[in-house]
Amino acid sequence: MNASIDYLRKKKRARELSYDELEEKGFNPQIDKRDIYENLEQEELKERVQEKVMNLPVEFRLPLLMKAVDGLSYEEIGEILQIPVGTVKSRIYRGRFILKSWLFGEGTIKEG
Repeated sequence: MNASIDYLRKKKRARELSYDELEEKGFNPQIDKRDIYENLEQEELKERVQEKVMNLPVEFRLPLLMKAVDGLSYEEIGEILQIPVGTVKSRIYRGRFILKSWLFGEGTIKEG
């Protein structure tokens, strides 16, 4: 019990250090602006893809999401949607094709 109280007291006494004090102690984080921009671009791309996926007709969206997000097999998707495996594969292929054409067409994704 006393050890817990002592620990909390020490923690309470800990103070925040200024950036200058951190630098003096050898801590100097380099913030790379390229990393920040790359993260922002990735986030924007993710949002655009999600938006486009939600605009897919449901017959393509459901199997595509079940495969990509849920990780279900073609057989499992076929059972759930009560359609043949060949139809599942076809719908996933067509859904991906539509997404790619939308994203390449608007310049969201660049070839290369």
